[in-house]
Amino acid sequence: MRNARTVNTLPERTANRTAETERLTNGVRCGVNSRLSNASVRQMRTKFKERLAYAMEHSGKTKAQISRETGIAYTQMWSWLTGGAIPRIESIVKLADACGVTIEYLARDEVEDGEIHN
Repeated sequence: MRNARTVNTLPERTANRTAETERLTNGVRCGVNSRLSNASVRQMRTKFKERLAYAMEHSGKTKAQISRETGIAYTQMWSWLTGGAIPRIESIVKLADACGVTIEYLARDEVEDGEIHN
């Protein structure tokens, strides 16, 4: 008897991914029961990609070196650097450690002076 593992069809996987993407981008709460606008999400992605690029440049490491050091796929890093996505906090921690910057520098919207480097 074969393993009774559930296999999703392509339309089911697409629907699940679409629902998850919508939940992550539109369902993110900001303040009291308000949703982030698409413009706010784009602004967050832009700020993150700029900070990540700055941190990587000043670490003196290449994307490939950071990818190997953190275990994060090179293609995923490319997505973050082009503003296509924002990483989860676990990845932000790995990136901050690899680049020698604080987690707050990469993750927060506003950063105080002196919070850039570890």
